[in-house]
Amino acid sequence: METITIPLSEYVELLELYRKITLKLEKIEEYRKQPAKTKKFDAWKYCGTIKLTEDPLTIQKRLRDEWE
Repeated sequence: METITIPLSEYVELLELYRKITLKLEKIEEYRKQPAKTKKFDAWKYCGTIKLTEDPLTIQKRLRDEWE
């Protein structure tokens, strides 16, 4: 393994960059751990159910008659 020397100013810049990255990663983790604040739409509640104002057979016949 080879040893590389870098100037002190570059080393300090790298340390500062590392610190900024770790702070941003910590903020991301905090955001992920927060519970959802908005109420989400429950699609499963309405899955497979519809409300009809008229008889389903009448609707079906009317839709089939549109093609003639």
